[in-house]
Amino acid sequence: MIRFWLIVLGLALLLAAGGCGYHPPGRGEGQGALAAVGKLRIEPFVNPGSEPFLEVSFTNALVSEFSRRGGFRVVEALEEADAVLSGAVTSYRTDAISYDQDDNILEFRSSMSVNALLRRSADDRVLWKGLVSWAQEYPAGLEKNIQEDNEAAAIALISRRLAEELYFRLSDDF
Repeated sequence: MIRFWLIVLGLALLLAAGGCGYHPPGRGEGQGALAAVGKLRIEPFVNPGSEPFLEVSFTNALVSEFSRRGGFRVVEALEEADAVLSGAVTSYRTDAISYDQDDNILEFRSSMSVNALLRRSADDRVLWKGLVSWAQEYPAGLEKNIQEDNEAAAIALISRRLAEELYFRLSDDF
């Protein structure tokens, strides 16, 4: 008898999930703000902060992410583009998050936020704007060069995750 009710409950959950319109991120039927975009120009993002090259890492990750997705083409010429994606790295910070018994830093967390704007080329109408953020932990290095390499790897991962998140936000219908 209990098994019967577990099966009924499982079927009810499947029907509820199927009926609510749930879909994996980036798989909306209308492709959200990207629905009417055939050709997309991604402008280099700006970085008004003091941490160098964040905008380069993020812009490269963004071009890579949008280029490998289907449905539209990333172009360089503004005249060819149906829409333009631009924005800025609004914040970047690194904090120590764990210590050993002697108060030596064991782990850091870097976080970055990016403001983005998607506008139609023909009339500059804003199709989407928003903020995406991501944080990544990484181990402290015993030597300065190892520490810098660990932070650079974290920045690269943050950039890729932010690019994915931005793609999903632009392509979802929610």
